[in-house]
Amino acid sequence: MSMRSCLIVLLLCAANATTSRAAPDAPEPDPAAPEKAPQATPEQLERIRLALPPDLDARSSRAELWSELLRTAVESARLREELARSQADLSIIRKELEELRQFILDHEEFGSDYEEYQRIKKVAERETRRRQAEQRRKEVDAQREEQRKGRNAQQQQRSREELAKIRAEQYQQAGFTPIGLEAFMGRSSYFYAPEDSTQPPMIYKPYRIGTAYTSPSTGNEIDYTKMTISGSVLSAAADIRNIGVAITFFDEHNNQIGAEIVQIENARPNVPYPFTAQLQMALNRPFASHASYVLYSDPVP
Repeated sequence: MSMRSCLIVLLLCAANATTSRAAPDAPEPDPAAPEKAPQATPEQLERIRLALPPDLDARSSRAELWSELLRTAVESARLREELARSQADLSIIRKELEELRQFILDHEEFGSDYEEYQRIKKVAERETRRRQAEQRRKEVDAQREEQRKGRNAQQQQRSREELAKIRAEQYQQAGFTPIGLEAFMGRSSYFYAPEDSTQPPMIYKPYRIGTAYTSPSTGNEIDYTKMTISGSVLSAAADIRNIGVAITFFDEHNNQIGAEIVQIENARPNVPYPFTAQLQMALNRPFASHASYVLYSDPVP
């Protein structure tokens, strides 16, 4: 019987008892007569309908649905457990079947004794696992050794870079500039040759406002087509090398107007080698910029 039916019966009984108490003059029922089911008036039925919760059917349906869901979940869990056991048993059976098939294929070599075959097979499997473990251990050791070498190489590279940086700073403090391939160029000086004038120029000097006077004097003109350069080259390499350095000059339009190549043989490390050279310039005025770079830096055998 549902919750709704039980509640209706209880309300009917309460209504019948109320009706019996409200009519004291009614004749008493005959005990021998068969008991009849209580009859409710339309007013009582209306009161019963109004007294019932409006969502009683919905709550009853949700309770039944929840119970059904619980039963379904329990049944699903049981079926999944049975499926897992069946799959495990099937896996064991397949493994045994594969072993039997392999035994049939190998019986000519290992004989027809299945137990002896199983023993030999287990020994072979243990040996295979041992070899695989040893191979993996060797691979891990080789990988670790490679990583160690890589770390050492990186550390050595960082040490070389730091040392080169420190040495470059020391060279720069001493007036040397890096030009590539561990070569440095020292401070250089440039000189244009003067050219004597055959006729002294007239030099005008202001004296006071509105008047001026001239005084003859001798002077020199500069020949910009001839220039002398002097400097030094230093090798920061760890070994003895033959070095070639090019020094180029440019005008204000970045056109090359002159160049000189300085060659030093058997240059020892950290030793400045001075040089002085004369060169022809393709311009009748001073150069605007210059650049220096290494042509070669070959170790001496």
